[in-house]
Amino acid sequence: VNLPNEKIKIYVVTYVTQKYLAFDDIYVDYCDGQLPPPPKVIYTCDFESSCSNDFVTLPAYQYKWLISSASEAHQMESSAPTIDYTFGNSSGHYAFVPVSNIVDKGKVGYMHLEKQFQVTSEESYCLNFQYYAYPRSSNSFLRIYSWASDESKAIGFLWPEDKSGHHM
Repeated sequence: VNLPNEKIKIYVVTYVTQKYLAFDDIYVDYCDGQLPPPPKVIYTCDFESSCSNDFVTLPAYQYKWLISSASEAHQMESSAPTIDYTFGNSSGHYAFVPVSNIVDKGKVGYMHLEKQFQVTSEESYCLNFQYYAYPRSSNSFLRIYSWASDESKAIGFLWPEDKSGHHM
């Protein structure tokens, strides 16, 4: 996903009563072709280290994102992924919304990345991430937004590009 040329923060949104989501391995890197090594990465998080503290679930919303190992998540939600993307095993971590007891249909869960990114017109940066929608038999409604950190506080829609939802 190409990021806008401005100072932004990232929000991850799921419409949890439609389908459950696990979110893993997010990074922001240069995307205007190849650069000589080392790669130009301005942010990375695999939910295995202290970067997990960069993400907060927004308290005003009924469904809360958790960061958990795949084995712990699977104990909470039987259809949650049994492995994570980073390590490909049950001890790896990812973010997910436990929704076994749906309280209010149609509600959402928001996760906010507290880091700010300053993207200028001289360089282009992309947001990359992995996610797994489960169970596979239904539609996924994951949305990624940007929030301008300037006085406008404008909200931008980043993903999916067609704004209609992404079907797995």
